[in-house]
Amino acid sequence: MIRITAQALIAIAMGVGICGAADPLRFEKSIPLPSVNGRIDHMAADPHGGRLFVAALGNKTLEVIDWNGKTLKSIAGLDDPQGIIYRPESNRLYVATGGDGSVRVFDGSSFMLPAND
Repeated sequence: MIRITAQALIAIAMGVGICGAADPLRFEKSIPLPSVNGRIDHMAADPHGGRLFVAALGNKTLEVIDWNGKTLKSIAGLDDPQGIIYRPESNRLYVATGGDGSVRVFDGSSFMLPAND
């Protein structure tokens, strides 16, 4: 089981640097990911939707977690998911996979692969 520190990971995913920050980060809580085994890789945040996207590299999944720690969705079948970018203006989630070298583009609401992308 993997545990992540929510506040720190959200800050990192949002690109907030610790050095020079007006308010230093403080530990708030950890979020258990009981269905994730192995290591995790990159993350992306949806600040307006309150979601964190976690590449569970060892699990071959993309985990969608709300900021309270509830798993909203687990997208399976990704060959070593690594890079993640969420684009709020298009509501698209881009996931790069190292195993097959592909980039998949998911709809940010249904998490389906749109037919026209």
